[in-house]
Amino acid sequence: MSLQEKLEALKETTLLKIKESPTMNDLNQIRVEVLGKKDPSLKFYGG
Repeated sequence: MSLQEKLEALKETTLLKIKESPTMNDLNQIRVEVLGKKDPSLKFYGG
């Protein structure tokens, strides 16, 4: 799987989580997961 495909899959997963989030707290948790220190995209870049 190419880097572009991995990032696209991450994007789709994140968007699905956002659409299914019933509360602002859930959205905030997704924000922390995606943009925080454990940013899933960092594993693609060796971070």
